[in-house]
Amino acid sequence: MDAWSDGEMKNFRFYILDFRLKTSKLSWVILNIFLLLIVSSCTNTEELRKRELAEERKTFFAKYEAEFNPSDYPEEDYPDTIPEVKTDSVQEEIPMEEMISGFRVQVYLSENIDSAKIFFQSINPKLETEWVYMVYDAPLYKIRVGDFQDRVGATETMNALIQMGFANAWLVPDKVRKFPPEKPFQEFYSPVDTMKQE
Repeated sequence: MDAWSDGEMKNFRFYILDFRLKTSKLSWVILNIFLLLIVSSCTNTEELRKRELAEERKTFFAKYEAEFNPSDYPEEDYPDTIPEVKTDSVQEEIPMEEMISGFRVQVYLSENIDSAKIFFQSINPKLETEWVYMVYDAPLYKIRVGDFQDRVGATETMNALIQMGFANAWLVPDKVRKFPPEKPFQEFYSPVDTMKQE
């Protein structure tokens, strides 16, 4: 058996290492070429699809324009001038609602809009003369009553609401209507009555 000398062994190891390096470089080159082909084929497919869509549009519009006949549609006669509208009545100017600093009585507070709506619908008909407002001040829905320019009127209404059973009523400063219109009559109904099971 021939033994390899140290020099031959070193040469053999060098050739093996050199072969591995060359094959790994070659595999990297092949992998990069493969990835480049995949990317370029995707780009070509996308461009091809765009071209196909453009051709379809051209074909559609060419066909539509070829079949379109304007004489199939009636000719509309538009007047050259617009007739002036004359009114005999004097138009009444409607003033904008003026808002001022004042007070309201807050009777309810909730994060849930549905419960706030139910409460609003139940209290609004009970108060025949006072306006009821639902105010959203993130994340809370607040039910407030009245448009009071002074604390005295607001306190009287707050005490009346407490006697009606709204124990958590309290005064809050708010922007109120200076001249609130008269509240229209609303028939009272209980939202609970509408939820009865048959």
